[in-house]
Amino acid sequence: MSFTVLDVATFIKEPSLANAAFVVVDIVTLATPLPSAGAVRAAVKGVELLNEAHKAAEIASTAKHAVDAVHVVETGTKAVEGARAIEEAARVTEGGAHVVEAGSHTVEAGAHTAEAARAGEEGSQASKTVRRERTHEHHSDPKFMGGEPKQPTTTLAESEHQQLHKELNEFLKQQKSEFGHDMAPRRGNPGSKIRQNFTRDELLRAAGEFYNKNAARFPKAAEDFFRQHPHLRE
Repeated sequence: MSFTVLDVATFIKEPSLANAAFVVVDIVTLATPLPSAGAVRAAVKGVELLNEAHKAAEIASTAKHAVDAVHVVETGTKAVEGARAIEEAARVTEGGAHVVEAGSHTVEAGAHTAEAARAGEEGSQASKTVRRERTHEHHSDPKFMGGEPKQPTTTLAESEHQQLHKELNEFLKQQKSEFGHDMAPRRGNPGSKIRQNFTRDELLRAAGEFYNKNAARFPKAAEDFFRQHPHLRE
C-alpha cells in the first residue's frame, strides 16, 4: 500500500507514462493477487521502453521538420540565386541590344560615308574627263556652205563640236530645193554639189536660222557666226 501512495505522489509531481504505469500496476496489484516480482519488473521495463520509443518518435519527427526546413531554406536560396542570374542576364541582354543598335548606326553611317566617297570619286572622274577631253576648232560659217577657210574659228570641246554638227546636219536635211536637193553634207552630196544646188545667200540664211534657234545650246559658235554676219541675227 505504501508503494501505491509513493507512486501516486511521484506521478503528481512528475507526470509521465512511466509514473502512470507504476500507479496502474499498484492499483492492479491491490485489486488482484500479487504477481511475481519478475512480472512486475517486466511490466515496468515495458512501460519504460514504450516511453523511450515515444520520445524517440518525437525526436525523429522534430528532426524531420528540421530537415524539411533546411530544404525549404536551400530551395529559397536557389530561387534567389536564380532570380539574380535572370536579372543579370537581362542587364547583359539590354547592354547587348544597345551594342547592336550602336553597331547598326555605325554601319549606316559607314554606308553614307561610302556613298559620299563614291559620289566624290565619280565627280572627280567626270571632272578629269572634262579636263582631258580634246578640243576642236569649229568653223561657225561652214566651209562646205561657202564659208571662208581662214575665218576665225571657235574652240569647242570635242563632244560639243560633234553634237553641233549632228544637229546642224539634221536641220539641213530639211532644207530642200524645188528639185528635192537638201543642204546636208554626206557621201553623194559633198559641199561642191551643195554649193551648186543652192546660192550663197540661201545657205547663209539656213545657217543663220539654225544659230538663232540654237544660240542657247551653242552660244560660242552662234556668237562667232553672227560676228561675221550680224545682219542675220534675230
